[in-house]
Amino acid sequence: MHDPASWIAPNKLPAIQRAALAACDSLDGVKDGLVKDPRRCHFDPSTIQCQRSDAHDCVTAAQVDALKKIYSGPKNPRTGEMIFPGYVPGDEVALWNWPFWIIGLTSPKEAAQAQFGNALFGDMVFENPKWAFRTLDFDKDVALADQKIGPLLNSNDPNLKPFKANGGKLLQYHGWSDGAIAPLNSINYYEQVVAALSGSGTQKDRLSVLGDFYRLFMAPGVGHCGGSSGPDSFGNLTLSSRSQLHDPDHDVLKRSGTVGRKRQGSGENYCHEICGERSKKGDRYDAASLFLSADGAIQRLGR
Repeated sequence: MHDPASWIAPNKLPAIQRAALAACDSLDGVKDGLVKDPRRCHFDPSTIQCQRSDAHDCVTAAQVDALKKIYSGPKNPRTGEMIFPGYVPGDEVALWNWPFWIIGLTSPKEAAQAQFGNALFGDMVFENPKWAFRTLDFDKDVALADQKIGPLLNSNDPNLKPFKANGGKLLQYHGWSDGAIAPLNSINYYEQVVAALSGSGTQKDRLSVLGDFYRLFMAPGVGHCGGSSGPDSFGNLTLSSRSQLHDPDHDVLKRSGTVGRKRQGSGENYCHEICGERSKKGDRYDAASLFLSADGAIQRLGR
């Protein structure tokens, strides 16, 4: 954050993505251009550090350090506690991923994350339009933001007991390639809900308390709400896109009959359900018990 030389230009992203996929694409047994479960990916960006002069197909030492911070997420410098999860490797190139959200097209100040962050802290936390983001204290300033505006903006209360008691159903998906909201935080929230509703007990018992009330699907290669390198239309379209709901060529679910789209030549389930039952294939998840009707209503199929 304090070193301008750490900025990663968009022309470096193809080399970064190729290296990440080389390290992690085949971890699921299928080489298909997607990292199915990035939690298993331990890509080290220093493997493509420039050995001589700077070039588009390598990264400098400062950029290696920046990449490691992007992947690991911000931490409290005093306690070492994670403030928010980092982003996952393997899908950096798409325009609406890293170039738009994280690094900016021609400078870091163009990145949407930088603009949101400056506006949040400058206008809402410190109420000072001249506030400079390089002065951010990741210890006391983050705590101040939570204290001052957290009650208004945070949506992370894991106590969904009233919602569940009222008959509510929550079907959530998050694209693993999301460059806006770190996808790992959806898994963190899911686990917090499990703990809030079930307390202690075995992992199996804790998960069973959610039943059909809350399901979470992590979608490989899908960006913020959609887009990027993976199939991103699987019954998640809004009513404004109803015409696509009837177009099999643009809707994974309509084309395959399930949300578990199989990518050509791979046989891999497209959506990786975190909270679902494991299939007989070991660590692959069967998401075929859900489908979305043309009118947008979530329906369940019996197992």
